[in-house]
Amino acid sequence: MNLSQNRRTAVHLAVLLCLCGLIQVLVISRATVLSIDAVRFVRIARKIDAVGFLQTVRGEGEQPLFPLAVSATHDLLRSVCGETPSLWATSAQTAAAVAVLLAVLPVYFIARRLVGPTGGFIAGVFFCVLPEVARLGADGISDSTHLLFFALAFWAVLEFFRNDNVLAFVGKPSPWQPIGRAKLLLSRELPRNIGSAGASPSLLRQSLALIGAGLAVGLALLTRVESIVLLPAILGTVLLCQFRAETRRPWSKLIVAGGLLILGLAIVLGPYLIAIGPGGPRHSALANAALRILGRWHPPSSGPPAAAVSATNWLRPSSDNSAWQT
Repeated sequence: MNLSQNRRTAVHLAVLLCLCGLIQVLVISRATVLSIDAVRFVRIARKIDAVGFLQTVRGEGEQPLFPLAVSATHDLLRSVCGETPSLWATSAQTAAAVAVLLAVLPVYFIARRLVGPTGGFIAGVFFCVLPEVARLGADGISDSTHLLFFALAFWAVLEFFRNDNVLAFVGKPSPWQPIGRAKLLLSRELPRNIGSAGASPSLLRQSLALIGAGLAVGLALLTRVESIVLLPAILGTVLLCQFRAETRRPWSKLIVAGGLLILGLAIVLGPYLIAIGPGGPRHSALANAALRILGRWHPPSSGPPAAAVSATNWLRPSSDNSAWQT
């Protein structure tokens, strides 16, 4: 990119970040109460704050990344403004809102790669103002963090395919049909953004993209188990490319690419699984590790977790069981 393109990208990102930040502040300030699901995350975050991360996650079946973010946010806010009765609720909302704010970046770059700078900016604006996205900060739940890492993984895989002829999947455009007109627009725009001359990524860049995709998938899995769909999606895309001459790659390179993706996953999930240990309801350490990743783990002595605590006990402040007081 030349200087003018870099300047335009910087302006787009600055506007999108300011817009998203403003919307999150407005939505959070008008929210009367958090989502019910936030109660669970706040309870785990408070336990992390009290006894430590490893001791907490060893006895919890919940994915740990968002509660850890809530606990870290609480520590930061407490050091700045002191402890308040509602600080835990504010911490959950702030952690979720920051993830929404950061998710604007991969969304913009994904759309920019596919449909150009103007289309990327418009996509970013729509992302900021969509009600289902804008409310995530006020709800104080893990969906925004999951969305952030999901989008980062998608962007990384897109960078890996950056120099492929994506038009091989679009087909020959025909201007006389609505779908054909869309194909024609893609045929004019995509070469400038994906397959343009001089845009081919180096081997190092492709390798880093796949490792980054593995890291993002691993972090997404530590946020919400639904991120597991990324793995078959990436594998299916790579295999689909092998059926088209324009996008076919040597199988040796694909094996290396799969290894790099697994390496990124192992960098995130390996230390986590080693730190929490092999304990669980199954005799096999591998089975317990799979249950952890799939969000189905529970302590052997307690059985599956049950929603035994009334939400009103957490939402109504009291001296002994409020999620909002220390």
